[in-house]
Amino acid sequence: MTAPSRPEALDPGRVLYDTLVGFLRDDGWPVSVEDDAERAVAVTVEGGSGRWVCVAQFAEDRPVLLFSSVIPAFVPAALRAPVGEYLNRANQGMLSGGFQFDLDEGEVRFVTALDLGDVDPAPLAESGALRGLIRQLVYVNVATVDRYLSGLMAVIHAGADPAAAVAAAEADQGT
Repeated sequence: MTAPSRPEALDPGRVLYDTLVGFLRDDGWPVSVEDDAERAVAVTVEGGSGRWVCVAQFAEDRPVLLFSSVIPAFVPAALRAPVGEYLNRANQGMLSGGFQFDLDEGEVRFVTALDLGDVDPAPLAESGALRGLIRQLVYVNVATVDRYLSGLMAVIHAGADPAAAVAAAEADQGT
């Protein structure tokens, strides 16, 4: 006799979506957009360095969650080289996530990802382990942006030296 299949097993992105939304609500995050049909989730974050929006994206056919902090400034073309240097220096040695920089549009994001590969997320959700993984993903993302946002804004708005701005960001946080 075979066990009945769970609907979640057919849609791993749904399990990730439900677990993320549940975590955010329970943890007191201000969810500003939640579109169940589109699986769109956005939260506004207020850190020590500023305010920004985080957006979650889910794969439909695989257990993959991308959690992105969208930096609240577009980089003018004339400043893209020093900002690129700043972001490259900030990314150096980073263990979880990384800054992404659209050189054509000037948009900066910090992205963390959870890719469970061939693992069915439903048992992880049932055990509570998936919530812990998602919590880590979200908090690493937000803490990293909070650490580097002031230096990034200094490079964009005050012409700060990228190497010095990264060194200051990392010194302020004890790294």
